[in-house]
Amino acid sequence: MAALGKRRASVNQTLIRRAPYAATMDFNLADLFEKVAATVPDRLAVVAGDRRLTYRELDERASRFAHFLLDVGVRPGQHVGIYAHNRAEWMESMIGCFKARAVPININYRYVVDELRYLFDNADLVALVFECGFAPLVAAARTGSPKLEHFLVLDDGSGTANIDVPAVEYEHALSVSSPQRDFGRRSPNDLYVLYTGGTTGMPKGVMWRQEDIFFAAMGGGNYGGEPITDPEQITDNVSPTPGATLALAPLMHGNAQWTSMIALFGGNTVVLDTSRRFDPDHVWDLVEREGVFVVSLVGDAMARPLVDAIGHRDHVPPTLFAIVSGGAILSPTVKEQIGREMPNVAVIDAFGASETGANGAVDVTAKGPRFRMNESTTVLDDDGNVAEPGVIGMLARRGHVPLGYYKDAAKTAATFVERDGVRWA
Repeated sequence: MAALGKRRASVNQTLIRRAPYAATMDFNLADLFEKVAATVPDRLAVVAGDRRLTYRELDERASRFAHFLLDVGVRPGQHVGIYAHNRAEWMESMIGCFKARAVPININYRYVVDELRYLFDNADLVALVFECGFAPLVAAARTGSPKLEHFLVLDDGSGTANIDVPAVEYEHALSVSSPQRDFGRRSPNDLYVLYTGGTTGMPKGVMWRQEDIFFAAMGGGNYGGEPITDPEQITDNVSPTPGATLALAPLMHGNAQWTSMIALFGGNTVVLDTSRRFDPDHVWDLVEREGVFVVSLVGDAMARPLVDAIGHRDHVPPTLFAIVSGGAILSPTVKEQIGREMPNVAVIDAFGASETGANGAVDVTAKGPRFRMNESTTVLDDDGNVAEPGVIGMLARRGHVPLGYYKDAAKTAATFVERDGVRWA
């Protein structure tokens, strides 16, 4: 395993010249996170299994990761894959990419070799963070991706003796990299890319400006209220009494990424479910132990077994305030079941997509999938025009919308339409 560190040790860090850290802020995800971290450095930021990181620790480790990327030559705008189950290093890597102005790419850990090979190539990965247990798949899938040169391996207890990938140990990479925030000026135009699951075809990378994804899906600095209008206001809404949010979905999905960033921008704690299979009793134990305030999940597939399990327990965790579903709308039956078993817990049924962000909330009392419209959402008819009342059409969003699909102009033109000077997604 010592050989894995040799490649990193040979990097000449003096070749990298950086501008001084810029105090002026933009709506950039790294800038916004650093502002919150500087405000509440000793608060608990992430709980992942037995790992507990304060905002100071998360910020420092993310900075070390960012410096490693810069030291090996990763440039702004280049893509870095994250191929792992839920763990603290997922958050560190994602935020570290933002700091270095690189673009984190989510990779579905259920993919087989051919799917991985497609994504590695389609996403133009130049670096990859992966769990050791995935090494055989990485070794097979990296063929045909000449741009993919840098590998960091995460210890997952599976052993590292037979890794056939020229990887650097993740912890070693961080240990020899700077924790300083001496990065140059960042931009609200820095990219955030989220790959779709490929359920309707091959996976597609949805490209967002960071400013747009911040307002469209990450709470806009004041989740549930009026979004902030100046980046410096990000700390105005940091909770004086922080709560814990449990992100149940895998971080490879947008739901968990967005939920986690909303919590961090509010100075709250992100709790990750690090188990390899969904166990509702374990989830309730986690809610109880960590004093979780909000549980974020995806539709009936998660909600139904959780509600079934709570019926066999002697009480509902007293800190639990809300269950939020994103990525799939809860059925009326499950909503009613939640109401019976947990009458004091609010249900927030959010809806949206990788291509739109969070569009709004579904009426929890509705007998069907009704939703509340706002100034950014409408219904378009088959010709892409705003539909008249009573006409069935497609739900669309304007304002903070994606740039399009990565390397797919045809699908971009079909999905993101412009009418009368307004761009809709």
